[in-house]
Amino acid sequence: NLYRKDTSPAHILTYQEFNRVNRNLMPNYYRCLLEDKLVFDRYLKSFGFPLAETIGMVRDNHMKWFSTGEEEPLDQLAGQELDCFLKMVTQWGGEHVHRLVNHNGTLTIDNQPAGIEMLKSMSRQGTFVLQKTIRQHPTMDQLNPSSVNSIRLVTMSDGMGVSNLAGFVRMGLKDSVIDNITRGGVGCGIHEDGTLHREGLNGSMRIDRHPTSGLVFEGFSLPWYKEAQ
Repeated sequence: NLYRKDTSPAHILTYQEFNRVNRNLMPNYYRCLLEDKLVFDRYLKSFGFPLAETIGMVRDNHMKWFSTGEEEPLDQLAGQELDCFLKMVTQWGGEHVHRLVNHNGTLTIDNQPAGIEMLKSMSRQGTFVLQKTIRQHPTMDQLNPSSVNSIRLVTMSDGMGVSNLAGFVRMGLKDSVIDNITRGGVGCGIHEDGTLHREGLNGSMRIDRHPTSGLVFEGFSLPWYKEAQ
């Protein structure tokens, strides 16, 4: 945000300063909660947080269903009706995240035709969780319909309570199934009333509208933003 007229370099933390603050506020023993999608899912679920439903785990040519505890070869997946996301448990920024759909015996990965051998090959790269695809609010489809466009709330804890520091919305581009900015997505800041800033970012480029949908950011109101806070 240094390009903004009201911003001063004195208001910006260096990476070294940020890491020092981050280490003080988030001890190392919390990191496993953030780095392991399965552990994080189980932890938040224990407190009743609403989450995308994690239905199983995929690794080394096998699928384990959490509802039954049964493990079976991936070949058996052909008989299952699925619309879900396959996410490697310890990756960040949308890396190794894929949409997996199996309908009427036809398998697609990231909206492209795929075979079971391709899925087996992916399963040998690491351990994945399988989460049911969620449907976003129709208003969010206006930003970009191919991905679930998510709100990132940045919060700060002072040891006594938690306050909202800032918020921004992440949006996919073109036919991408993910909204991660590090994987080519777009980001735009959010005002306290839930409306978007006049400009967002596509990489390092400032933009005032979504490159794919053409929707103008300024004045666009996010549904349920107050409740999200």
